[in-house]
Amino acid sequence: MIGTLHGKRSEHAVSEAMNSLHHLDFSGGSQPAVWTTTTMWLRNPYLRILYSRMLDHNLLFAPTNSIAATMDLRKRVPAQIPVVMHLHWLHPILHGIKDRDKARAALESYIKQLTAAKAMGISIVWTIHNVLPHDAVFEDLEMELQRRVLELCDAVHEMSDRTREMCAEWFSPVPAEVIRVPHPSYHGAYPDYLSRTEARMHLGISQGETVFLLFGAIKPYKGLLECAAAVDALALTEPVRLLVAGKADQSEDTKRFLHAASTNPAMSVHAEFIDEVDVQVFFRAADIAVLPYLRTLNSGSLALALTFGLPVVMPQDSGSLPLLDPSFALTFDGTSTQGLREAMRTSL
Repeated sequence: MIGTLHGKRSEHAVSEAMNSLHHLDFSGGSQPAVWTTTTMWLRNPYLRILYSRMLDHNLLFAPTNSIAATMDLRKRVPAQIPVVMHLHWLHPILHGIKDRDKARAALESYIKQLTAAKAMGISIVWTIHNVLPHDAVFEDLEMELQRRVLELCDAVHEMSDRTREMCAEWFSPVPAEVIRVPHPSYHGAYPDYLSRTEARMHLGISQGETVFLLFGAIKPYKGLLECAAAVDALALTEPVRLLVAGKADQSEDTKRFLHAASTNPAMSVHAEFIDEVDVQVFFRAADIAVLPYLRTLNSGSLALALTFGLPVVMPQDSGSLPLLDPSFALTFDGTSTQGLREAMRTSL
């Protein structure tokens, strides 16, 4: 492991990787390699878990943070040591671009960089997190980007056995190697010492309420308005509360949701980034996690809910469903306007 997983400037990661090659085992066991990643989100607990045991497998982790830095590292590392570049979320490539010509240019620039890296002998591995970016502006270009990245991959990592089915519009051709490893548990990754009573006292929630938790980035694709409507209906006859926690985006649907929630006595919203030490407050205060996502392949919030022992309400077409013990999930038809409400009512 190189330093911490909190990310370094690219040039520092390259230098430190070169200074750390002696940690690799060249005695003839498993093939040593340098494993890089271009993502900037190394504070993400999922990535910390994923990369926490690399040296146990004779892999030297180097968070280069960019394709250019990975190519620089390839030039410096002895030729007999493979260099792998691990891709994750692709949405930063086109994120925030509203002009189609500029989006096309960004796509072509990224593919050109990847192609150059592959030509240098860098192996490319991609973990497929989503069907498409949740806030995609040009869905056809996003699909083209993902298809062309796939064509350059030596291997892909999928967390759901429904990945190829749900990504069928662009998942072709299938790479030579497909690695299926489910999303890991977060056990040990987050502090967990608060009781249910303490968590509810901290949030000002009555001990007698049934609390549904919607946790993570507050965005329209998570079914915000549908979830609010379901809770409003249940609150007419049941002591229920929707607890929402996460950083909100600036979309109009999210703004409408937050405005309505601010005057709704059955809803508590914490529209801010939740520090790791505070994650336990929300999960320990809750009874049930609700994941009414309109389109999802994998879910870190689901893994968190299961880590904290919460049952979940989720659509029956979720890519994560095959990984669940049926006793922990109550599913609903995501195409039905009443499905979410009835599933939440059944969970009481």
